[in-house]
Amino acid sequence: PKRARYYQSRMDNKTLQSGEGYGALREAWVIFITSFDPFGEGRMVYTVRRRCVEVPALEYEDGAVTLFLYVDGEPGDAPKELQELLHYIARTIPENACNAKLREIQGYVDELKQDPEVKESFMSFEDYLMAERREAVMEVEAERDAQAERAAAAEAERDAQKERAKIQTERAEIAEAQRDLLSMEIEKLRNELARLQKPVQ
Repeated sequence: PKRARYYQSRMDNKTLQSGEGYGALREAWVIFITSFDPFGEGRMVYTVRRRCVEVPALEYEDGAVTLFLYVDGEPGDAPKELQELLHYIARTIPENACNAKLREIQGYVDELKQDPEVKESFMSFEDYLMAERREAVMEVEAERDAQAERAAAAEAERDAQKERAKIQTERAEIAEAQRDLLSMEIEKLRNELARLQKPVQ
């Protein structure tokens, strides 16, 4: 969502010229096509528009729409052409070019693959993607390790707190036992003193 917000602001910044009123802002769509489910709901299409929290039914048309298209999501009511396009994007092979538009795109893909410069750029881009994936994996692993360390530290702190509580309880029990013993000794001394103070008959 924050990336979408950033792209939206960049687009708006380029659209609105200095001195123009806000009414000159055109409708803007930010579209993400992803190989992962961005919100974990299993949907193929997530359409995001701003809404008023207090009055959800209130129309708040600022002209900004963000689409998240998950290529392996459940289609729901997504148009068939969109489903076919996302399926083709996920696996760009001739067999998946199942309509005239996709076959035309596949023709361009086949043609571009024969261009030496495109081949070189494509290989460079693949290297870039591999590096990005490695970096993403390293970030995930680092975060997972940090979470494990935080969890271990929290567990150690809980154990330490339990141990401190146990020690405090034991100290309190010892102090109480000492008070009881002292009270008994004092009572014995009082009885002995009282016996000694009795007049001899």
